[in-house]
Amino acid sequence: MAEIALAFAASSANSAGYVEPTTLREALDSPDAKQWKQAVEKEVQALQDMGTFTVIDDLPKGRKAVSSTLVFRVKRNANGSIERFKARLVARSYSQVPGMDFDETFAPVVKLTSIRILCALASLLKLHFHHLDVDTAFLNGILQEEIYMRLPQGIGLNSGKFVDLLRSIYGLKQASRVWNELLDTKLGKLGFKRINADYCIYVLRKGKEICFLAVYVDDMGMLASDLHFMEKLKKLIGEVFKIKDLGPIKQLLGLAIDYDHESGRLELSQSCYIQQSLECYGFNDGRTHPTPLSSGVKLTKADSPTTPSAIAEMKDYPYQSLIGTLMYAMLGTCPDIAFAVGALSKYSSNPGKAHWNEAVHVLCYLGGTKDLALVFDGNNGADLSSLILGYSDSDWAGDMDTHRSTGGYVFFACGAAISWSSKLQLSPALSSTEAEYMACTRAAQEAIWLCQFLDQLGYRQKNPTQLLGDNQGAIALAKNPGNHPRTKHIQLRYHFIRFAITDGQILLDYIPTGDMAADGMTKGLTGEKHKRFLSLLGLKDRRS
Repeated sequence: MAEIALAFAASSANSAGYVEPTTLREALDSPDAKQWKQAVEKEVQALQDMGTFTVIDDLPKGRKAVSSTLVFRVKRNANGSIERFKARLVARSYSQVPGMDFDETFAPVVKLTSIRILCALASLLKLHFHHLDVDTAFLNGILQEEIYMRLPQGIGLNSGKFVDLLRSIYGLKQASRVWNELLDTKLGKLGFKRINADYCIYVLRKGKEICFLAVYVDDMGMLASDLHFMEKLKKLIGEVFKIKDLGPIKQLLGLAIDYDHESGRLELSQSCYIQQSLECYGFNDGRTHPTPLSSGVKLTKADSPTTPSAIAEMKDYPYQSLIGTLMYAMLGTCPDIAFAVGALSKYSSNPGKAHWNEAVHVLCYLGGTKDLALVFDGNNGADLSSLILGYSDSDWAGDMDTHRSTGGYVFFACGAAISWSSKLQLSPALSSTEAEYMACTRAAQEAIWLCQFLDQLGYRQKNPTQLLGDNQGAIALAKNPGNHPRTKHIQLRYHFIRFAITDGQILLDYIPTGDMAADGMTKGLTGEKHKRFLSLLGLKDRRS
């Protein structure tokens, strides 16, 4: 128990053995005091250059000041090496008053599925793929509200004084929204058009040239058909915002991207993230497992603690944090752990030791497969007008607690998975056919969104999206509504698959179970079956 608590305490060591300071004093007393001091000076200079605030002697009557602090972070390259030391002045938004200090706060961020679709297109069309970063992005936004803030001590810029914020600053509840609205306006003036399928994807077409821009707060992935065209657009954006041109993309949102523009081969992986996670939780001792879950394991609520002492003991285990860590790996490049993460997530509110052991099992499995990457190959004969292929599957009453079924799907483009899901169905199914039928509807919804996404990028899918399943009863039920007595109890929303087939959006076909790329999304597999599952997902060893 003590070893677990200490190992997780080390997670504050930046997931890679480096302890990031939590205060200015700690930063200046650390071995890297020089680098941290320079980072603070750079942040202060940026605040002054942007005219972020004006200093005031006293607060207006009836107003309270938002407090602030310095946050220190080590920014790393894709291989885990230190890129730079970064200090950021951050407002403590918990003291903001709704209706006075802020109103709307939502701001969109790019979907990871969108990133993977763009990776597939880059591979197929051999697009140039570069990385941009907007420096001090949030400081560009002009605040509409009156907000007052107290500066922290020791930064050498009217320390401890009150300021009237003129521009948005990191930490404010509305900061992301203000920045996103400004960015959208400026990009629109440059000719970029935002697509409705993902509010953080922008398209610019000029003659035969095309550019896609994927935005995640201040990180931008830029794809363009011509390098000179891309450089012109970079220059235009650089005239509006202060940007860092990071050149050909190496990583984005923690995803390592190894892209050979000439061949079109693109590898998407998270090996560095997985290694840092292993070190964070103290399991970097080389232990591995061949499958995400132990063979024959059945997770239930019966394994959750029931006595106060047992519940208190489990609080020393960072279960929820570990599930979050596993979830980001799953959402990024590891569809092979989707079922395991979904199954373990159900016990986050009251996990038992059995649940913790299985979560560690998944992490150690990732340690053994960290060099696997989703490999997109545009030379595999992919057709731009029929790019998407999907698989749908379901178990039946597999959940031991509720007897509900788990439905899953996987969609592919250019040889690798671009979208996947493993999710417990909302209601119990009376048969395996019904469970598969319900899973088909969820898969059809995703297929339609994927086609809308591609259509809005300019690549209309000419043929219905092929969706493959291994249950002939569900396929017959979707294609022929004649069995009314057997389906009248099924909720109306699940009959959406029939409309999608009739409308020509989905082509539902049968495939034998052994070739089902979605099989591992709904159940734990044995070693050999799991190896085949990895191959079907397009996961390959990037070292080979």
